[in-house]
Amino acid sequence: MPALIREWAAELGFADVGITTPDTGEHANHLQDWLAAGYQGEMDYMATMGTSATLPHPWCRAPCGSFP
Repeated sequence: MPALIREWAAELGFADVGITTPDTGEHANHLQDWLAAGYQGEMDYMATMGTSATLPHPWCRAPCGSFP
């Protein structure tokens, strides 16, 4: 799958592509602290979403690291 994604990206003109796992590690905690401090400013949608943006989508059933 990663090879296919890289091929599509090249066909679309992207210079580079990165693929990672959905594991956010401690970054989700940093985001929560950042939001709690109000650093999102007028971007209210960020406060509304909270850390839900750091969670894999429900349709993503593959476990972390399942792609070669």
